Amino acid sequence: MLASNILDLVSLALDDEFNIHSPRPVLLSHLSRASQWIALRFRIIRHTVTIPLIPTAPFVDLLALVPRFFGVTHVALGGIPLAWAPYQSLRIRDPLWLQTPGTPTLYYRVGLRWLGLVPVPTVAGNLRVTGIVAPLPLLREDQQLEVPDAYMNRLIAVSTGLLLVTREHLVEEGLRRVADGLGMKARQSEAVTA
Repeated sequence: MLASNILDLVSLALDDEFNIHSPRPVLLSHLSRASQWIALRFRIIRHTVTIPLIPTAPFVDLLALVPRFFGVTHVALGGIPLAWAPYQSLRIRDPLWLQTPGTPTLYYRVGLRWLGLVPVPTVAGNLRVTGIVAPLPLLREDQQLEVPDAYMNRLIAVSTGLLLVTREHLVEEGLRRVADGLGMKARQSEAVTA
């Protein structure tokens, strides 16, 4: 589906068919943000990349290599999947986990940026990393959306909600639509000040 198709539907939802309150570039910007939120919330878009493994390097800088990665779902070394380990539990497994050399059997994450391997690799190789990525920003109306058509109603709800909050200053209604679009329960606020 093209971005222009969704923009027309968002304009109708805002009762702004002629784009008086929300010009098309503003609509496109909010649709771009909505598509990113929905893709990350529902883990829609996944990519697998090959990353070179450097001997004696316990960490791989994922964001430098793949800037769109937000989460890692699978890691394999030579076709063998590595098990995920919580960062906090590694010192319980092996107090010298950062200095133990060998063939990696576990991976862990430190924030969004770093992917760590345990034990520390001793030979070069290639990691196959599968992760959740955000869609590319929408820059043109004739651009194809990366979010599947099945999420169209959610895109309209989140885009409309964002526009209601930012352009119309209808915070409660906008937040309710964003929460509905993201499949979340909206919180009741006592007082909202703009």
